Amino acid sequence: MITAAALDRQAGADAYAQLSAAGRETPLGPEDLERLAAGLTGRDEESAALWARAHQEFPSWGDEARAALCASWVAPGLMNGGEIARAGGSNS
Repeated sequence: MITAAALDRQAGADAYAQLSAAGRETPLGPEDLERLAAGLTGRDEESAALWARAHQEFPSWGDEARAALCASWVAPGLMNGGEIARAGGSNS
């Protein structure tokens, strides 16, 4: 029997695949970068990179509040991946 959770995971995987494919053809906007980053459970490094890109893109759309929100998601992803120094702002 397929559970609702399994269907949700498959739908999320399908959405991620579609957005990723679209991003290879044309640059994604910050909202799509947010969607990709939010769906990357267990892929902390990739998720942090997408959150950082969204953080950098939102100000050009005039949305500093969402840029700040995206930035707030970068550090937890890095910390979960054991990148404590980078989560604290170090480039090393």
